[in-house]
Amino acid sequence: MLKYARVFFIDKLLIASAAAVVLSAFAPAGYAFAQNDVPDATAEAASPKIYTEQEISSFDIVKLKDIAAADSIDQKSPLALYCLAQKYKNSGEARNSEESFKKLIQAYPKHYLAPKACLELASIYSQEKRESDEIEILNSLSSGYPEYSENITALYKSAQIMKKRKNIDEMYKKLAEAEILFAGKPEIIPVLFMSANEYLRNYNTKKALEKFENLLKIKELTISQRAQAMLGKAASYEYNAEPEKAMMIYDEILKTRELDKSILEMADKSKVNLAKAPKSPLVNIDELRSTDAAGTTETSLRISPAAATSESELRQTPTSTGEVKVRITD
Repeated sequence: MLKYARVFFIDKLLIASAAAVVLSAFAPAGYAFAQNDVPDATAEAASPKIYTEQEISSFDIVKLKDIAAADSIDQKSPLALYCLAQKYKNSGEARNSEESFKKLIQAYPKHYLAPKACLELASIYSQEKRESDEIEILNSLSSGYPEYSENITALYKSAQIMKKRKNIDEMYKKLAEAEILFAGKPEIIPVLFMSANEYLRNYNTKKALEKFENLLKIKELTISQRAQAMLGKAASYEYNAEPEKAMMIYDEILKTRELDKSILEMADKSKVNLAKAPKSPLVNIDELRSTDAAGTTETSLRISPAAATSESELRQTPTSTGEVKVRITD
C-alpha cells in the first residue's frame, strides 16, 4: 500500500512539474501581452487647430506666417497668405505684400483666392506705375481663370490700359471678350457702358446702339443705370439722324420721376437740343456693314477730329459704379 502511495505521489509530482513547465513556457508571452494592454504613457502629438476664416483674418503677421508655413489647405494656409499680403499692403510694405501674393498664386493656383491675388498684384503694379507688369498679371488672370468673376475686372482694366495707350483695336477686343464670357450677367454692366460709350464717342452708332440695347436687357440695372443707358441710346439715334426715336426716349425718361434731378435735367436739355441734331448720319450704316464684313479694324470707323468739332460734342462722365452719363451739349 505504501508502495502504491509513493508511486502516486511521484506521478503527481511529475504532472505538477509538467504543468509548471507548460505555464512557464507561456509566461513571457502572457506577460508581454499584459504589458501591451497597459496604455503608453507617452503623449501623442496634438492635432493642429483648424481656425475659422474670421479668426485667421484677425491674426497678426507672426501668427499668419506660422499658418502659411504649414503649407496646408486644411489649415487654411492660402487664406493666411492672402491676409498676410493684405496686412503688408496696408502697412505700406509693398515688396512683402507682392511676394506673399505671388507665393499664394504659385503654391495654390487652383485655389479660389488665386485670381483675387492676381487682381491685388495688378493694383500694386498700377500704383507703382509698373504698367508692363500690370498687363502681364491681368493677362495671366484672364488666361488662367477666364470664367471667374475677377476676370471681368481684369479685362475691364486691360481695356482701360489699351485706351490710354491709344490701342483702340485691342481695347475693343478686351471688352468684347468680357461681353462674350459674361453676357447677360449684372457684373458686365460697367464693361458694357464703357464699350457703348467708346463706340458712341467714335460715332459708330450701329455698335453703340447694340451695346446700349444689351445693357437694357439686364434686369439688375438700377433705375439710374437704365436711364443712363437710355440717354446713350437716344444720343445714338441723334447721331444717326433719327431725332423722332431720340425724342421718344427722352420723353420716357422725363416720365420717370424717381430719377436723380441731374439725369432729368440732362434729358430735358438733350430734348431741347434735338433741333441741332445732325440732318444725316455721321457714319453711313451700309458702309459700316461692308467694312465689318471685310474685317476692317474699328479705328477705321472714326471720323476726323475736324469733323468731330463741327458737330455737337459728346460728353461722358463716369460714376463710381462704372455707369456713364451721356449727353449732347451746345
